[in-house]
Amino acid sequence: FDRKGHSSFSGLQEALKTGKGIDFVVFDLLHLDGHNLRGLPLTRRLEMLAKLVPAETGPIRRSKVWPGDEGEELFEQSCKLGLEGIISKRSHGTYQPESRRDWTKSKCRPRQEFIICGFTEPKGACSAFGAVMLGSFENGRMIPRGKVGTGFSDEGRDRLLKQMKPLITKQSPFTTKERGVTWLEPRLVAEVEFAELTKDGAIRQGSFVSLREDKPASDVHVNPVEAIGGRGSTVLGIEISHPDRVVYPDDGVTKLEVARYYERVGELMLPHVVDRPLALLRTPEGIAGEKFFQKSFKAHVPPHVKVKTLDDSTGIIYLRDIKGLISLAQFGVIELHPWGSRLSQVDKPDVLVWDLDPDEKVPWKETLGAAFLLRDFLADYGFETRAKSSGGKGIHVMMHLKRQHTWDVLKPFTKAVAAKVAEQNPNRFTITASKSKRSGKIYIDWLRNGKGATCIAPWGLRARPGATVSMPVTWEELATMGPRGFTIREPAKEPSNWMSIEPQALPVSLVREISGGL
Repeated sequence: FDRKGHSSFSGLQEALKTGKGIDFVVFDLLHLDGHNLRGLPLTRRLEMLAKLVPAETGPIRRSKVWPGDEGEELFEQSCKLGLEGIISKRSHGTYQPESRRDWTKSKCRPRQEFIICGFTEPKGACSAFGAVMLGSFENGRMIPRGKVGTGFSDEGRDRLLKQMKPLITKQSPFTTKERGVTWLEPRLVAEVEFAELTKDGAIRQGSFVSLREDKPASDVHVNPVEAIGGRGSTVLGIEISHPDRVVYPDDGVTKLEVARYYERVGELMLPHVVDRPLALLRTPEGIAGEKFFQKSFKAHVPPHVKVKTLDDSTGIIYLRDIKGLISLAQFGVIELHPWGSRLSQVDKPDVLVWDLDPDEKVPWKETLGAAFLLRDFLADYGFETRAKSSGGKGIHVMMHLKRQHTWDVLKPFTKAVAAKVAEQNPNRFTITASKSKRSGKIYIDWLRNGKGATCIAPWGLRARPGATVSMPVTWEELATMGPRGFTIREPAKEPSNWMSIEPQALPVSLVREISGGL
């Protein structure tokens, strides 16, 4: 705490170096005598905590708790005193790691982490440097967030300059350039207090708080809804009803968070879902409730969602923009499964998928090995493939094509590829869907190829515990990836080999060569 009694993260960093001036303030009790208390309501946990730490003053003390009806007055008073804000909790709430279902933070002024991308020359009385340039990673790209030149002590400026000098580079991390800036490799993370984010996403009236040495730069991104002015229940102009409804009970992920996720990854997802027929998995009451697939709308069509009837009288759903994604999230949609073909030529696919689906007994390393074996088999014929996690325990190997052949030609081709890979080790692989044939093996599912067949979209959420995502990765990333995969709360990125996908030609002669005998 500083001289005014305010908590200070930078002060804590200094105190940890000397071991002096540290107070221990306890605000919750999660374990006691070998018992896990996370499932108890907050009121009960606080009662037990009060017996262990009765004092609310002194170097070891319990955090004071105010009743809910005093919250508004407490918040106003904390802001007048220059404090960061208050935390409000549901009295009956249980403790859910990484979940904000039962608590919220009300800040007097917003605080957020930004990446230090450069610094300007000192001016006037400022020593060391004038201001630091800020940025954040959004969809794998560095976005400028303005600069901050206040909040530093002279000693703090000198110390930060020493940390910045080894990171100096000639290359700007932004696509736009600014004169008079010394650019840095984007490694340092600063916590900054500010009045608001402008419509352009830059901070206004910013003040440096501390250097976050505990947080990697790759984890820093700005919530797009917050950047436009507040945490409402409207996303891109679409009202989200029941925004606090918990969609993933074990993870505390709400309906509003699902909508915001699809806003965040929308630009990455759109090339893979726009103008393709979609199968939608809806969970109106969350993943613990009823789940059902929907391939058409016969009555109400959500705003910004398109419908069409194909030549064979099949009704389909498709999208044109990010608002369509948000509208589907508002409609209770979690999963989007696109066809491998586009509306303009539904009989001629441009994407083929092999879904490697391992039995529960199969080690993760074997599933990885199967993906690389399939990649190498196709590479021997000159074909480039890409990989993504399935959002479950499997891996999807994808091949992007020019629209030359119909499904009648390519469905047997995908089966032949699966069969030839399986022949290399029949004890490890099977291409038979029967559960009895798949025990202890990896099922190479080629049936996701065909008119009307679908596969979970890249960056698509799965309706499974953990709020997992089907995340595109490079082959290098896949080699080091663990079985846990990716979740809704991890920064979305665009792997280098997914940025510019060039459709490949598939000669008829090769189709016949690989498909021969089947």
